[in-house]
Amino acid sequence: MIVAHPMLRVAVTGASALSLHNLIDRAPDVVHVAVAHGQYVPTALTRVAQVSTFASRLEPVDVRGIPVHRVASLLVLAASVPRQIGSWATIGERLGDIVAAVDRNEFDIELEGRPAATLARLAYLVHGADPDLADGVFAPPTAGKAHPLIWFGPRHGGRTARTNRRFGVTDTLLPFRPGDITAINGGS
Repeated sequence: MIVAHPMLRVAVTGASALSLHNLIDRAPDVVHVAVAHGQYVPTALTRVAQVSTFASRLEPVDVRGIPVHRVASLLVLAASVPRQIGSWATIGERLGDIVAAVDRNEFDIELEGRPAATLARLAYLVHGADPDLADGVFAPPTAGKAHPLIWFGPRHGGRTARTNRRFGVTDTLLPFRPGDITAINGGS
């Protein structure tokens, strides 16, 4: 595939990448890869992989000769486009370990220039596992201003929506409560 399309920049992402980083036990049945926005995606790639578009700020790491998104990139992707993540149940089981594996310098680079909605979703996702990280990501609205309504999942999802007022996020997707994930840095 790469030989036929030498300009194709693709990286393994999502749960596929988490399994290559040894952060989850089960690799998904279909490999999840990401390409940059606006990049041509060969039909052959869509036949063998779940393809998403994501503009990572960090170069992928080489894992056994395969370009794989860094953990910081994976968390930002999850917060940018939550519906593109394969198995949230599997990720929820190991979210504390995933958050602990983030290189803070890489995280700062990956977050640079991201939309406020992505930052709010990310803070919501990690606030139980690492309250300090969530506080560093999230800037509350100025006094007197309300949060914009930010969805974590589809607006009309099959699950009952739960709202986190602190981050202004309404969650219709996750099969777990991120605030219940065991804290890593001694927070709640």
